[in-house]
Amino acid sequence: MNKTDHFDLILVYTSHRRHEPYINIIKYLSKHFSIGLLKFEPKHKWGAIEESYVQKCLDSGASLVKGKSQCHTLIIPRFGGNPGSGYFKDILEDMPEYINFERVLIWPAGMLHGVLNIDYICRYLGDPVILAPNKIYFASFETEVKEFMQEHPLEVVEVGLPYAKHPVFENFSTDYMVAYPSHVAIQNQYQYYLLIKNMVSALKSLPETARVTLKPHNVRDTGNRLSGTFLSKYKIPFWFIQLLITIFKIFDFSIGSKPVYQLLPDKIISRITAIHNDYIFYRCDNLLNEYPGFGIEHFIHGIKKGLITGLSTSIIYAMFEKKPVYLCDNPLKKDIPKSYELMNTMFNMSQWKGFSDEGFSGFNDSDRSADLIEYLRKTVKKVDAGK
Repeated sequence: MNKTDHFDLILVYTSHRRHEPYINIIKYLSKHFSIGLLKFEPKHKWGAIEESYVQKCLDSGASLVKGKSQCHTLIIPRFGGNPGSGYFKDILEDMPEYINFERVLIWPAGMLHGVLNIDYICRYLGDPVILAPNKIYFASFETEVKEFMQEHPLEVVEVGLPYAKHPVFENFSTDYMVAYPSHVAIQNQYQYYLLIKNMVSALKSLPETARVTLKPHNVRDTGNRLSGTFLSKYKIPFWFIQLLITIFKIFDFSIGSKPVYQLLPDKIISRITAIHNDYIFYRCDNLLNEYPGFGIEHFIHGIKKGLITGLSTSIIYAMFEKKPVYLCDNPLKKDIPKSYELMNTMFNMSQWKGFSDEGFSGFNDSDRSADLIEYLRKTVKKVDAGK
């Protein structure tokens, strides 16, 4: 007879970027509940960050689910795919054969996200409870989810964000943070140059004594392509990079209606941009030298004075936690993802100047008081392993 393992709570793992709060849940609830981590074969490139996140979950009190198991509460993340393959097959078709559960909760990944495959989830697993960081913004850019729920009502619980109330890295602290955004809002080399140049300008506006921490994007272990440098590998002194930045600024003028740098070949403008990145890496403390490259959600609580970034969902977390943001990209430029258009509507970003707190009003005290960890503490029930 195959042995059945018992857990009070099982968390279904796909990628830390889809369920950043898992580590907070485990850290603050593993003393109260037995928590299992159900991990499938990776469907994406599995780097050091994923391994670090899984290990941190285990070190914080979770156990790997290795076979037939029973739990009271099962939490699944947002996932896509189609019948017969990927996480769709793992979670909806295969998992019910060896995991028995009493209720299903869904973490939708972010403030504006909905739940992909919600109709199939209801069909395979039963009606779930949706853990929405904010009810108003839930599924803002996935109208099909709201349409489904008009015909098939589901319970939606507002749970806020746990990262500041229940931090994983309690001692992290910095005056300012520079966060590299995703590349999806950058359409060409000149836009890339403007973003990085504006980041440098923001840094130059700070006191020399200010501590600034650099957060590379977590799409890869060492950051994304926006954070590429050029001179740092040659061990060029900082004063020389500062001199180059000054020279580049002198030539940053227009010929007719076109900026000079917009007329340069991509290879040249990319080198100039990379040298600006050299400045950023020299000026800042790289977060990855002390901490794993988990989502920025885990670090915003430690920012004392402000966040410097481009078009990024990190702005939502900063507004939620009342951290001023210096926006280095244009939220009104053409062909940006719909999520950033919605963020501009939410926070009026096109009117921001310097470090702005105008978007704080996008959330109210009730939004900020909602507590995912407390909700789970009160509603997860212990499983009697003897039954």
